[in-house]
Amino acid sequence: MDASWSARFRSGAKVTREADRALVAVLDSWPLGAETAHRVQLVVSELVSNASEHGYEGREQGEIAVDVRLTPLTVQIVVEDQGRGLSQTHPAALPEDPSAARGRGLYIVQQLSEVCVVKEGSAGGTRVEVEIARTGSDAERQGDENWPPHTF
Repeated sequence: MDASWSARFRSGAKVTREADRALVAVLDSWPLGAETAHRVQLVVSELVSNASEHGYEGREQGEIAVDVRLTPLTVQIVVEDQGRGLSQTHPAALPEDPSAARGRGLYIVQQLSEVCVVKEGSAGGTRVEVEIARTGSDAERQGDENWPPHTF
């Protein structure tokens, strides 16, 4: 089954909760195992939180676009903001200490996904593309030479 969901949110204090509520309703209607659905939910939550907190830091609120696509073997996620974008002073990077209290969002996303690409967005902000393998009861494909199918 292929399916997709797209939504736009305004950055701000409640954006992560709004996105989470909307996404859960969609994930409940898709044929996903609990493990995959939970991973998708965590990844989207971290990316939306990062976009709101870092993309629009010191700026007016802006839009955060979330696109989730279900394929037979993966769940593809794209989160894009129109914020300040990547720069030398604010690069998208892993924390020096993954056990630190802050700065672990991208680290968590990378640990939960097979693919995580951070790049400049179409409107100058930041775009993060993630691919999560459907596991367990979804579509376990270990040992397949074509796995994972990176289709961004």
